[in-house]
Amino acid sequence: MKRGAPLKRSVKPITRKKRLAKRSRKTRDLYEREGGRRDVVAKILRERPVCEVCPRLAPHLKGSVSEDEDIIAAIAWDHAIRNCADRGSRSTEAHEVLRRSAGGSILDAANILATCWYGHRYLHAHPAIARAAGVLSSRYPSPQQIETDGREGA
Repeated sequence: MKRGAPLKRSVKPITRKKRLAKRSRKTRDLYEREGGRRDVVAKILRERPVCEVCPRLAPHLKGSVSEDEDIIAAIAWDHAIRNCADRGSRSTEAHEVLRRSAGGSILDAANILATCWYGHRYLHAHPAIARAAGVLSSRYPSPQQIETDGREGA
């Protein structure tokens, strides 16, 4: 497509007539209906009152800090995770092991873990540790899970 002159910019900014919805109608219905997401999460937090994530993360903490992390913040996070793993903090959030974007269900109780605030933030901030601990998965296999089928260098 040939254009004779450059595009002209508008002086007036684009404005919306109404606010964007926080969730689509379909997702909102999943949350609000009887037996929906809210009911599933409430049931899981009632049945599993202690954090399930931190005891799985604690053995995978290295104790060392990478170059891009603030050392004081890293020590504080590690301490919070180990403290929760030892004492068993109250679970306040629900975490999907297989995220919705990867095809996980938000209504499947087998896909949901009860977690404390610190554990939930930590596992999303450190996905490699979370995958090693088995509290975060992907729809794609990791390089270690791919079989080489007997070929050299594959």
